[in-house]
Amino acid sequence: MKVIVTNSYDESCAVVAGMIRDLVNAKPNAKLGLATGGTPVPIYQKLAQMNKVGEVDFSAVHTVNLDEYCGLPGTHDQSYRYFMDTNLFNHINIDKANTFVASGMGDPEANAAELEAKLEKLSDADAVLEAVSDVAYRQAVNVVTAIAVQETQRADRERITALMKQVDSPDTRMWKKERLLVMHWLDQARHALRDTARQALERVTAAFRKTEVRTAAKEQIKDKARPAIHDLLQDHASRTAGQKRLSLRQREGAER
Repeated sequence: MKVIVTNSYDESCAVVAGMIRDLVNAKPNAKLGLATGGTPVPIYQKLAQMNKVGEVDFSAVHTVNLDEYCGLPGTHDQSYRYFMDTNLFNHINIDKANTFVASGMGDPEANAAELEAKLEKLSDADAVLEAVSDVAYRQAVNVVTAIAVQETQRADRERITALMKQVDSPDTRMWKKERLLVMHWLDQARHALRDTARQALERVTAAFRKTEVRTAAKEQIKDKARPAIHDLLQDHASRTAGQKRLSLRQREGAER
């Protein structure tokens, strides 16, 4: 555990805001668990200022708050949803569809299940996306390298092979020494093309192994796969939550 000692509360808030800024800049689709109350307000103010001057972009960030007062709608000025909107969300470029504050209205059990499903979805999504992007990237590398092997100078190699067959044909009028000399140089050319293809393949493979190339490619794969993965996980979480509620009601009915 790392302990950071500061000279004031304001400095502590600046340090925490800087940590959040650095996290979001390193991972634009970060998942943040946020708190309410007076303590984090200066942190939120500093984050809003950072966003305003372009130091951090919250457009792809997801957030979760764990608490809400029972019986208060999100529009009530004492609700946690209202608190988060007025102290942070209204002042940064976050998509409010990506912010979650547990509902205080309706069935508390259903609201708790919704929160549980949301947390499960957010935690599972990153793991699934990482696994999917890793497999997809490996498959893409395999396909590209296979194509490189098959297609690199294939036409030239086929032309040389056809010429060798033609030169070696009894119908070709050439002296034996001439025939052998031409066959030798054609064979040398074929080997040179093979070496060139191998070197090209090595360059392609080396490029794919670069960390920055792999990371950029996997992020593109994640961006494409994210909506579908989220929908699948949401459906799974909803069905799981429904099964848990049904099981709880059945158990309560049996106890009665």
